[in-house]
Amino acid sequence: MHVRITTPQEIHALSAHLQDALAPRSFMVWDQQKSQFTMILNRYIWENHVQERTNSCLSFNNVKKVSMQSIDHDLKQRILNLLAIRYDNQRIVFYFSDHRSLSIETDQIDI
Repeated sequence: MHVRITTPQEIHALSAHLQDALAPRSFMVWDQQKSQFTMILNRYIWENHVQERTNSCLSFNNVKKVSMQSIDHDLKQRILNLLAIRYDNQRIVFYFSDHRSLSIETDQIDI
C-alpha cells in the first residue's frame, strides 16, 4: 500500500494506523542534502483487524531539522515503541514509550 500524507488530519489517521509500531533506531536515516528523513517501522495491520505485523517505510520530504529527545544516537540497536504522532507548528512529532520523542521540522507536510 502506498499512501501520501499532506495534511495534519491525515497525520492523525497515520498515527492511528501506526499505534504500537516498533521502530528500530538503526532504520532511521536523515539525508540532509536531500532534505529527507526515512524510517522503517514494524506495525500491526490494524486496517485488516488482525494481530499480524508488517514492515512499513515512511519517507518525509522537505525536512529542515530532525531532533531526538532521550534517544541515544549511539545505540543503533534500540527499538522504540511508537505511541502517537502529532503535528504542531510545522513539526511532526513521534512520541515513543519511556518519554522518548523524535521531531521533524518541515515547511510542508509531504510523507
